[in-house]
Amino acid sequence: MGNSEQEHSQERLHRLKVRQWVRMCILGFIILLCGGAMGSAATIWWMTHFRGPMFPPPPGNMPHMLTEQLSYELGLSNEQYEKVLAIFEDSHNRLEALRAQVQPGMDQEMEKVRKEIDALLTPEQQETWRQRFDEMQNHMHPNQNSDGPHNGPPDGPLPGFGPGPGPEPGMFPGPPVSHKEQAGN
Repeated sequence: MGNSEQEHSQERLHRLKVRQWVRMCILGFIILLCGGAMGSAATIWWMTHFRGPMFPPPPGNMPHMLTEQLSYELGLSNEQYEKVLAIFEDSHNRLEALRAQVQPGMDQEMEKVRKEIDALLTPEQQETWRQRFDEMQNHMHPNQNSDGPHNGPPDGPLPGFGPGPGPEPGMFPGPPVSHKEQAGN
């Protein structure tokens, strides 16, 4: 009986170790899922509360982005959504036209400032100033080259940008069905 009890005891110990191993694997998987859920929730919260210059939307989609955000925050009806979108699109077009009128004068003024400051500096300072000025210009006009003054927006949108269908459905937390999908039904 001694051998039988010892074998039975070893078998129980083996089953206990297997159960413990399975429990640890399940616990590890649960911890992994919880961490992923918390990370996703924190990312969504951060994106909805702190979207800013770090992630600017493409300019052509700005009316859609603003309308989606307002729809989420205010709970707009389909009719309100379409009217708000039309207002934002009209305003965006007027602002672009206004910017196109003003931009050449602004570019001339910036070039004048560059030259006036350049005239005051030593050759070493001029080199640093020109690099810094080009950086400022590139920051203000990221889609244009830095060869001379900038003459307004480029012809057409950048590849992958420009007017489109608006933000991806579900980009903003809120109702799972977009207004476009509801309007189609």
